[in-house]
Amino acid sequence: MTPLHVQKARRTVRVACILAGTALTLLVGSSARLQAQDPDHAPPQAQGPDHAPPLEPGQVRTFFLKNITDFHQLQDIQTNLRNMLNRARIYGTSSENAITVRGTEEELATAQKLIAEFDRPMQVYRVTYTITDLDSGKRTGAHSVSVLVSANDRGVLKLGSRVPLVTGSSGKGSDVNTQIQYIDVGLSLEATASGADLRTKLEQTAISDEKSSVGIQDPVIRQTTLEGASPLGNSRPIVLGTIDLPNSTRQQQISVSTELLSANPE
Repeated sequence: MTPLHVQKARRTVRVACILAGTALTLLVGSSARLQAQDPDHAPPQAQGPDHAPPLEPGQVRTFFLKNITDFHQLQDIQTNLRNMLNRARIYGTSSENAITVRGTEEELATAQKLIAEFDRPMQVYRVTYTITDLDSGKRTGAHSVSVLVSANDRGVLKLGSRVPLVTGSSGKGSDVNTQIQYIDVGLSLEATASGADLRTKLEQTAISDEKSSVGIQDPVIRQTTLEGASPLGNSRPIVLGTIDLPNSTRQQQISVSTELLSANPE
C-alpha cells in the first residue's frame, strides 16, 4: 500500500495542476477579450455599398455647354477634366449638354477655365469656287458656286443630272425585265476644312459624243478630277488648277477663295 504521506503529496500536485490550468484558461480568455476590444487589433471588415467611405467636403457646380452638342466631344471634355483634376468628381449629362463637377473652389475654377477653352463658338467658312472658261487663253465666261464648311468638317455640293444606264435584261418577248442603274453626271465638289488648310476635290463628268464599242445604247462618260489644298481664311482667289477640254482649244480654270463668317450664335 502507498504510504499516507505519498497519497497526500499526489493529491496536492493534482490540485495544483488543475488550478494552474484554470488560471491559464482565464488568462487566455481575458487576453482574447482585450484584443477584441482593442481597435488597433480589430480585424479588417469588408466595405460594401452600405459602408462606403464618406465623400470629401467640397462644392458642386454644373456647367452647361453652349456651343458643343456632339456626344463624343462631350466625352472628350470629361476625359480631359478627369486627367487634370484627379481628386474631383466629374459627371456628364449628354441630354442637357452639361458637366457637373464636385471639388474644391480651386478645382471648380480650373474646371470652368478648361471648359471655356473647349466650349468655343465653331468657326464657319464660306468657300467659293469660280470656274472660268478660257479659249486660246482668252476669258469667255465664268460661273461660281459656294458651300459652307465648319472647322474640321466638310461640305459637299453636287450639280448635274442622273443618267439611266441599262445594266441587263431577263425574260423573252413581252415579259422582258430590264435592269437600269442611274449614274450622276455633272459637277461634284467636296471641301474639307482640316486645321488651317482647305482640301478640295472637284470632279466633273459629262456624256461624250463618242459611241460605246460595248453597246450602242451605253453612253461614254467623260470625267475630270482635280484635287488640291489651299490656306483657310484667304479672301483672295487662289488658282487650284487648269483643265484642258479634249478636242478643243478651250480650258477651264478653277480658283477658290474663303471667307470667315461670324461664329455660331450662343
